[in-house]
Amino acid sequence: YLLAQVGCTSSLWRSGVRREPVPETEDQPQTETHLIGDLTRPVGMNYFKVENIGLVTNLLGTGSDPGASGHRATLLGEMQSHKVDSPNRLLASPNTSLVLVRGFIPPGAKKGDRFDVEVYLPTQSLTKSLYHGWLMRTRLREVAVVNNTVHSGHVASLAGGPLLLLSLFKGTDDQFDTTRSLILGGGEVRTERSLGLTVESDYSSIRVSSRIGAAINARFHGYQHGAKRGLATPQRDNFIVLDVHPRYRNNTTRYLRVIQSIAVSERPETRLARLDRLGRQLLKPDMAANVALQLEAIGAESVPLLKNGLRSQEPPVRFYAAEALAYLDEDEAAPVLAKLA
Repeated sequence: YLLAQVGCTSSLWRSGVRREPVPETEDQPQTETHLIGDLTRPVGMNYFKVENIGLVTNLLGTGSDPGASGHRATLLGEMQSHKVDSPNRLLASPNTSLVLVRGFIPPGAKKGDRFDVEVYLPTQSLTKSLYHGWLMRTRLREVAVVNNTVHSGHVASLAGGPLLLLSLFKGTDDQFDTTRSLILGGGEVRTERSLGLTVESDYSSIRVSSRIGAAINARFHGYQHGAKRGLATPQRDNFIVLDVHPRYRNNTTRYLRVIQSIAVSERPETRLARLDRLGRQLLKPDMAANVALQLEAIGAESVPLLKNGLRSQEPPVRFYAAEALAYLDEDEAAPVLAKLA
């Protein structure tokens, strides 16, 4: 990220570690501005893999009776827990198939959020096609191998619904693509994923944590039971919990990059000077990507500068300016992005 270069003269940020001041340059003059990315690092940005054995029904005679295996035993156990009548007879039907189901719960997911799941056949399966199939409700868990033994965790999500074959997406008649499928939005999150920022040890204190939270909440907010609330909650002197803004629900990586580009305790005159500098830097193709994030982090004040970037002769400048404007809900971004695409 493009981060404003800073010294450590302010008592707010001073710690036991002294950082040498960075020489002033035309593009990055010395300021007292600290960006959140200078002070923190994100946590919880990994995708959480969940999986299990499932049963697909509604096939058109292309299913198979699974042979004796650990997979069959697991599925029978799941069916019995759901009190399915005559599970072995159901598995023997040519209209059903044992399948493997997996998905990846995104960072910051809340209970009830939906995500896509993959459905595919085990290696030894005799099922010819999953066409017309429907995945019965399946409990997905985290699975880990410890000392050559498979261990399943708690139920993290539920999955089920109609299958879309990969052959539909690829437009091919490849037999392999008829035995692999997706359920779009077929997974439902049951366990929330925490997302947050840890404050670097050089800066950790209740005051710094609180000011970081205040800076985020001044830029992003949501509503809970009709009441407006900020999306950052400082919990300790070195940790801030984040809720994901709805506009970034499908791009939490960008959300964190924007959060880290927010300035903390920036004086109005310093902010104006930084806006002027960023407006000039945006027009440089090699700086446009990171500068656009800083402008997006500032919010509505930066819209005129980003719109100026739309008139650039340089495609990267136009793209990154339009991308930031799209996340700021500005309609003018759409035709520029469409033309570049």
